[in-house]
Amino acid sequence: MLISPAVSVHDYALKPSDALKIDSADVVFWGGKRLEAALAKSVSQAKGRVFSAMTEREDPHFWLSPERMKKITRECAAFLAEADSDNARTYRSNADAFLKRIDALLAFGRRELATFADAPFVVFHDAYEGFERDFALRGKKGAVRTDEHRESGAGHLIRLRAAMRGAGKVCLFSEPQMPSKRLSVLAEDLPVVFGTADPLGASVGVGKDFYDAMMKNLILSFKKCLSEVAQR
Repeated sequence: MLISPAVSVHDYALKPSDALKIDSADVVFWGGKRLEAALAKSVSQAKGRVFSAMTEREDPHFWLSPERMKKITRECAAFLAEADSDNARTYRSNADAFLKRIDALLAFGRRELATFADAPFVVFHDAYEGFERDFALRGKKGAVRTDEHRESGAGHLIRLRAAMRGAGKVCLFSEPQMPSKRLSVLAEDLPVVFGTADPLGASVGVGKDFYDAMMKNLILSFKKCLSEVAQR
């Protein structure tokens, strides 16, 4: 794993040691050029097999949609089974087990968030389309950043403040990987509840249960903030 969950993939700069890891790997998994642009050149020159989680036209924040992760899990298992046929049965067995965990995660999230489906909220950057779809969240009023690489202009923030004012009490999510002083300015004189959404799992230990823990943490973070907004 090259990029720590505490670091935004949009701000990551490839280190020589990381380029060497890519070059020497039998198999390379990456999110694709739209998500991990810093890796594009090294991945294109990789000697091993390369698996990309998405095409350039797809939403790059694929992991925030458990439904989409089910498709990627099946594709990963097939890719690994072909690359390492001696262990094909193990890859497929592990994939089946993970698919069951994703189904349990979807059931958990839909149960926890159902009551707050229409509660208004604003996210820091526009990465949650799949998350909102999978968990039927309909209350988003906008995003502070619509382009991951640039701060939004004054005109966008003015329009966003107007949408927040029209919605009444609103949950405003920050992200630990993308600190911004603009949130306090955006929320000035508005009835805002502050929440933290951690889409990369900065507070979660890396390991085989990482995805489950990261997504449950995100679900519960949304529930906490949206439940406070719902208490009008």
